[in-house]
Amino acid sequence: MKMPLFKVTVKDSRKGVIIYSTIILFYAMLIIMMYPTFAEDLSDPMNQGDGILLKEEGVGESGERSYNLSWDPRVGSSYHIAFGARDPLRYGIFKDLINGNNTVIDPDLVELDDLITNRSLISSYGIELMYTGTDLELHFERVNDTAYFWVLFVTSETNLTPVEVSDSVSTMDLVITSVFNEIAEGNQIYEGMLGTDNIDFSTLKGFISIEFFSMWLLFLVIFLCIKAGGSVSKHVEDKSMDILLATGYSRGRFMMEKLLSQIVFLAAVMLGAFLGLVLGTILIGEPVPLAPYAITLLGSIPIALAFIGVAMVVSTLVDEGAKVTALMMGLVVGQYIMMIIVNISSWGDWLKYFSIFSYFNNSELIIDTYLDPVNVVIPLVLFGVFTGIAFLLFRRKEIHA
Repeated sequence: MKMPLFKVTVKDSRKGVIIYSTIILFYAMLIIMMYPTFAEDLSDPMNQGDGILLKEEGVGESGERSYNLSWDPRVGSSYHIAFGARDPLRYGIFKDLINGNNTVIDPDLVELDDLITNRSLISSYGIELMYTGTDLELHFERVNDTAYFWVLFVTSETNLTPVEVSDSVSTMDLVITSVFNEIAEGNQIYEGMLGTDNIDFSTLKGFISIEFFSMWLLFLVIFLCIKAGGSVSKHVEDKSMDILLATGYSRGRFMMEKLLSQIVFLAAVMLGAFLGLVLGTILIGEPVPLAPYAITLLGSIPIALAFIGVAMVVSTLVDEGAKVTALMMGLVVGQYIMMIIVNISSWGDWLKYFSIFSYFNNSELIIDTYLDPVNVVIPLVLFGVFTGIAFLLFRRKEIHA
């Protein structure tokens, strides 16, 4: 079956589609090529308590992991004593002892200065004395099973009262953080745009999930809505619709060929994104996660098709191309804002049923390699409904010369 309108539509738009697909290709490559620098800028794994911080510094001279334990100064406490233990229970025992609680140990049996001067005595409680002095940090290598650390703040070396015990930090709770983590933590704008899923930014897939796929669908939908928005309105506005219909084209065939051209445009942009991701990953020397890339891009197709259906409806109802573009941009932005509200509010969860963007979970797709059937079926149903409405409206549309 010959499809001259389809060929003409694709031919007329090929330059714009090629340019946009190329931009997406290079954008994907550039994002991935930023990853090595981003990974280098990640801070060391850390665990933080109230005024105390434990950071991993790498491998020490002995071949064991090297750490830095630091703490904030306390008013009236210029002398600091750092302790370690193998389990958190020892920290609780120590606090009971210092605070005078006799639930575990009778404080009358042991004086604090005895603990400080007699390492064998404090060891009997399963506690290790690691540092005494006026510094605010301690560098050490882990040469035993000590995993929990805390600091005792005292007035001076000769005056061990009154005292204050810091929180406990542990090597078991060390996590990698970055400047981006710190900015995004508790930031409702980021949570709204990216969702609230816990994502490991130190991995390539986690980085791509945030830096590329969080905005990918918006870029894709805007381009397709502009293209699909001119499907009917363009030919009505330039008075070419009468000529097309006079050449023997049925209205159904006209709409079908226009729809097929939009699918070709979608495939071209998808191909550009996929090639950009693959080439960028190869250039930085990382293993290419083909399946996660592919399934994430495939997961965006149903949403893109749903918006194409919406754009064809609007194009059928409105004859002026500029108005169609304005309406579609307003609709896309409105849908995106609705998704943000869903992500950041407790009261707006029901809005997800009205936001097509809510049916795309980029972190679930690329990190878990899982495509939720609901996120496929509902957008495809919307695509079928809106496309059917567009065909029906166009069959009844009056074309004015």
